[in-house]
Amino acid sequence: MTLVKLLSIIVLSTVAKLAIAAPLVNQMQGCQGILDFVNVKVSQASDLYSKNDVSAIKKGLDAYNSYIQNEIITPSIAATVANDKNKVASLQKQINDYRATLVTQLSQRYPQKPLVTDYVVLINECTKKAAPGGEPLEALKASFQLIIQLANQK
Repeated sequence: MTLVKLLSIIVLSTVAKLAIAAPLVNQMQGCQGILDFVNVKVSQASDLYSKNDVSAIKKGLDAYNSYIQNEIITPSIAATVANDKNKVASLQKQINDYRATLVTQLSQRYPQKPLVTDYVVLINECTKKAAPGGEPLEALKASFQLIIQLANQK
């Protein structure tokens, strides 16, 4: 195999990975917005539920959010802009702004204080695209179970 063919394969595989990564980043920034929203709703409803339940829910949400940020968002944007710190920071700011907009939109859609099972449905759609493993997954499952349990207490 010639050097040109080998380099072409390497470049094509890198471009293909970036092309696949971009849509996933777009989807997962929306998922982070959903996680941010649910985290806010859990905080707002902390007077309705035990401190342990609130803490356990937040643990799962935070673990999944960290997974998305550290395993998908950060590496993808760094690769896209060749680790240019200024460009990475700019893209991260755009992502954070989008997340904040999504929190506002979801807050208007779900103004009630008690938790609802829709939150689990929204987050579960995200896990179909990218799910953590190990302890973060177990913490997220525990969050799901608690949200469903608390939502059904009405």
